[in-house]
Amino acid sequence: MLCLQSQQDIEARVNEILSKIAILQSAQQTASQIAPTAKLADADAVKYQKKLEELETQLSSLTHNRLDYLEKLYQQQLDVQVFVIAIMLQR
Repeated sequence: MLCLQSQQDIEARVNEILSKIAILQSAQQTASQIAPTAKLADADAVKYQKKLEELETQLSSLTHNRLDYLEKLYQQQLDVQVFVIAIMLQR
């Protein structure tokens, strides 16, 4: 049950970060489509770029953590299967 809750928490955080990345990418795309006279100030562009990089880093970290978690879970399942098979063979 705890594992399921942890996985749901990770998925919720990943979805939140993906949503923020999509918003920033949309803002970046909109800004690039605006006429040259109405471009975002350089400071705003740098701010959006830094935020985008930060969110991408967070997403990468969460993805890595999720994969680690799933690998551990899979290993635990294999260990249980081996244990059950060993008990069945002893009978």
